Amino acid sequence: PQIVELLGAGTVCAERAVDVESEQSAWRDAIVPIAQGCAGRCTYCITRVARGRVSSYPIEDLVSRIRGYVATGIRDIKLTGQDTAAYGMDVGETLATLMDSATLVDGDFRVRIGMMDPLTALPILPDLIRAYASPKVYKFLHLPVQSGDDGILDAMRREYRVADFERIVTEFRRAYPEISLSTDIIVGFPGETEDAFAGTMDLVRRTRPDVVNVTRFSPRAGTPAATRQDQIAGWRVKERSRRLTHLRISIAREIHEGFVGRELPILTTEPGKAGTTLARTDAYRQVVLPSEEPIGEFGVARILAGREADLVGELISAPRYPRSEGMDS
Repeated sequence: PQIVELLGAGTVCAERAVDVESEQSAWRDAIVPIAQGCAGRCTYCITRVARGRVSSYPIEDLVSRIRGYVATGIRDIKLTGQDTAAYGMDVGETLATLMDSATLVDGDFRVRIGMMDPLTALPILPDLIRAYASPKVYKFLHLPVQSGDDGILDAMRREYRVADFERIVTEFRRAYPEISLSTDIIVGFPGETEDAFAGTMDLVRRTRPDVVNVTRFSPRAGTPAATRQDQIAGWRVKERSRRLTHLRISIAREIHEGFVGRELPILTTEPGKAGTTLARTDAYRQVVLPSEEPIGEFGVARILAGREADLVGELISAPRYPRSEGMDS
């Protein structure tokens, strides 16, 4: 019961360790879990205890599910797991191989790759970047760094360096200059000094993620981090969270404002509020269209405004297959 409660409460690992394994959402998308378990040993997370080591589903079964979804008109496929880059390490396969097989399925659709850990992404980096080249793969990278300080990463037992995270980001951006980067950061981990937090702020300034999911450290019963004596005062954690949130909002707005006036390929994904429609670009950036449009259709939108969380655009053409926004020219 405690494990279920902890998973329900959420952690910062792997889609918050709550990969809702629904067969299909309310709109024209499908969630496809590719594995269970985690390769990490993070001191703050209960996922390894709850889900165990990595256990991957067979590629042929996953491809069959994807083929079935596409045949019914699903256009938006989400591959999920506690750590998608760990896929296949238990059976001699890799995430890149799965991506290659999935994108060979006939039909017009997009695949979003879920959160991957730098620890498991780094060994397969060249193949992973190559697999992203398919126009069917959203140019979207969810790569949680958790801290910009190597000492804190050691205390978290993340088993990679800040430089490893930056290398992955740099190489992906070299191949796909406008790839959308999402990362997760824990603020106030036990032992985090002001200098360590400053390192995190500097990392965010250097790498400029499109999305930063900020989590205030909260001790989870049964984890090593919960028993540490150097817990950070709550008021200080809140203050650091506010500073980081202000920074990430500023960066996100600047990035999105840079798209104003451009015409981007989109896929309509779900109805929005008050007669609007939500869509995704090829780099998985959200676009709000001011009109009601059919869901699951490709088109082109002219971007009219950039906001903190999304773009505002207008549909300007019938569905077609233009070159991906995230691809190099």
